[in-house]
Formats: sequence, structure tokens, C-alpha cells
Amino acid sequence: MSGIFAVLFVVFAAVMWRLRGGAFATLTGINIGTQWTRAACGLLMTAPLGLLIGLWCVPMGLAIWAGLALTGWEEFQQMGTESVALLTEKPQYWMRWLPWSLGLRPGQVEYDLFGMAQAGMVCMAPLALLMGLVGDYDAGIVLLFAGLGFAPCYLLARLNFPTVKNFAQGQSWGEVFVGALIGAALMLIIHHSAGWSFL
Repeated sequence: MSGIFAVLFVVFAAVMWRLRGGAFATLTGINIGTQWTRAACGLLMTAPLGLLIGLWCVPMGLAIWAGLALTGWEEFQQMGTESVALLTEKPQYWMRWLPWSLGLRPGQVEYDLFGMAQAGMVCMAPLALLMGLVGDYDAGIVLLFAGLGFAPCYLLARLNFPTVKNFAQGQSWGEVFVGALIGAALMLIIHHSAGWSFL
């Protein structure tokens, strides 16, 4: 695997993840629905991996879709600047249990950090499970750690990054950074994974 391919894939993954996070609808004016957008993201994001692992890119894409369908992180992405209004919009939101059990409340950076880390791990869990089924448990662990990385990615987005019209501004840069992180994790596990040795 060439270094150029790896770098290009990380950039591609960052763009795809941001398109899934709302930029596709903003850029095109087309809203295909949440679940279709998630499925398209998972399958298109892993499509280039077909050059490396063949049709295994399809179940990997479906695993990404499953992870996106399991969770959401709107409540946590503002990293301490979020309104408490979401508490009344989603009073039973199950992803809230970890930060609340730690005594944290919306509006605190810590609340969002723990909530986002939890959401990231849930999102990456189906892909990590797939790697476990393939037989590469180390790769599964790498993916779960990438899920934990959702939190610092969104924290990084609080820095004053420039606005790219109809693509990213403010905290939406967190989507770009998360996509790059997932892309890098996929490159790492595919390059080093014993689980693909049977291919």
C-alpha cells in the first residue's frame, strides 16, 4: 500500500464524513434522509478500500452504517457551549447516561467530552466487532480507541478554523477531523492486520 494512497484515503474519509454530517444536503440542496445518508457514507467511504481488500469493503461499509444508526452525538458536539434546550427535546436520550452518572451536566466541557467519547465508541463498535469476527482483535481495539478520539476531535474544532462555505464552519470541523481519524485507523488496521492474511 502506497503512502500516497493512505494520505488520499484519509482526506477522502474526512470529506465523506463531513458530507454525511450535513454538508451533502447543504451543497446540493438534496435531502435523502438520515438513514440513506448514513448508508451512503459507510459504503462510499469504504469503496476505495476495495482496491486493497476486495469485497470486504462492503461489510465494512455496512458496519459503519450500523454504528451511525446506533447512536448520535448532536448533544455533545459543542464542547461546553451547548444550550440545555436539547434536554427538553430528547428527555430520554440514552446516550446521556454516562455523563449524567458522573454528575456532569450540559454546558460543561467534561459533559460533552464523556458523552462524545461514549458515542464514538458505540459508533465504532460494529466495525470493531466485524474485525473480531475476522479474527483480528487488535484491529478491533484500534477502532474502539478511534471512537474515543471523537471527543478530542470535536474539542479541537473549538479553535478558530476558517469557514469553508457550505462545507464546514465552527464545530462542524469536528466532523472533518473525526472522518480523518477513522480513515487513518482504517489505513492502520489494513496495513498491519493479520486478519486479512487469508485474502
